[in-house]
Amino acid sequence: MSNSDREAYDMKTVPLRDLSNALSKEEGIMIGEEKGKFEVARSMLADGLPAETIRKYTGLDESSILH
Repeated sequence: MSNSDREAYDMKTVPLRDLSNALSKEEGIMIGEEKGKFEVARSMLADGLPAETIRKYTGLDESSILH
């Protein structure tokens, strides 16, 4: 898992509103986008789509998708 993927994964457990004072608008947008990718990947996995298809559409690496 890349550092940015791991950081995004860790951030999804912390409410974004708690980070708003410490982050710039751009950082908040980036974190939100990464969080969205993980949410989409989770839904795609639940629907039975293969990891390769999920990787193609989310840009996440396969190890991030499967963990």
